[in-house]
Amino acid sequence: MLTSDEWQYVFERLFFVTERLLVFDSLDDVFSHILRTAVTFAKADAASIQAFDLKTGKIRTVGGEGLSDEYIKHAAENVGEGIAGRVVAEGKPFFTNDVTEEFFSDHRRQAREDGLKAAMSVPLKTKAGAVGCLTVFRKSAESFADQDLLLMSIFASIAAEAIEKRGFISSMKQQAIFDHETGLYNRGMLLKMFDAQMNLAFRHQQPISVVMMKIDDFDEYVSMNGPLLGNKLLRDFAKTLLEHCRRSDIIGRVSEDAIVIVLPLARGTQAVSLCAKLRALISRGKLLDPGASGQSQTFSAGVSEYPRDGDTVQVLLKKAEAALVAGCVEGRDHTTVWTEKGFME
Repeated sequence: MLTSDEWQYVFERLFFVTERLLVFDSLDDVFSHILRTAVTFAKADAASIQAFDLKTGKIRTVGGEGLSDEYIKHAAENVGEGIAGRVVAEGKPFFTNDVTEEFFSDHRRQAREDGLKAAMSVPLKTKAGAVGCLTVFRKSAESFADQDLLLMSIFASIAAEAIEKRGFISSMKQQAIFDHETGLYNRGMLLKMFDAQMNLAFRHQQPISVVMMKIDDFDEYVSMNGPLLGNKLLRDFAKTLLEHCRRSDIIGRVSEDAIVIVLPLARGTQAVSLCAKLRALISRGKLLDPGASGQSQTFSAGVSEYPRDGDTVQVLLKKAEAALVAGCVEGRDHTTVWTEKGFME
């Protein structure tokens, strides 16, 4: 057990590390500093940082210290599987005296070739939950002690905050325009571009259609598969929209689970046809990850049209949302059109 003087040194060191983490210019520099510090604190021989990748839906290694290029290249795991996948899914640390004998690890052979034995992995937690993990290795079977876990858990919290801040700072300009999880326009940018299209439509007496859509049973999907795979499903859905809508269409995320498509020069019937096209694509498995639930993913949508249903952005969005809600009452997998006399599919 550490003495009070040793703990005082540790906390002074942590304070110094925290200051250093916040002044680096690039995320790679942050990763390198975290890895070197983790090796020192844990008296380890190697370390790695794993993070959830929205594009692949896997936990991949984004940085390594004392590990071979082969280990870093191939160390990718599904959420809930393998050491990193379990740590991220459960948000709990993991210990082993011999990582090469852990039957649920997919990297036993490579760990053996790298000479790794004892391992300890702690989650990197942000406000959104565990988004990755920090793992340290020893080339002996000397187990990590409780004080090692305490120290690494404190350091992992600092590291997660530094990674989150650096990512925020480097992408501040990007985030002013795009939604991070989906890559679509964020609400503010969509409203700005929608307003500009409304001015053009008014000037030239042209139609605009609005589609508001939600993935059916999205909350249940997240409850079953977790928020990380929920984000991936949203991103895959957004990718399908971007690939199959017109270049002139404006697509943005306006809330946690709602996406809006603004279709210039399009009537409501054309918006309904677009929804049918997208529905057919998704039913044929065009989503990159239809989900671990075994049930194919579907979406519901509401449609409004300018000038028939309103002459402001706010009114058109409200009526598209009202049509969506009305359709959801009837069940999943609906496209519902707003009309003053009621709704029609």
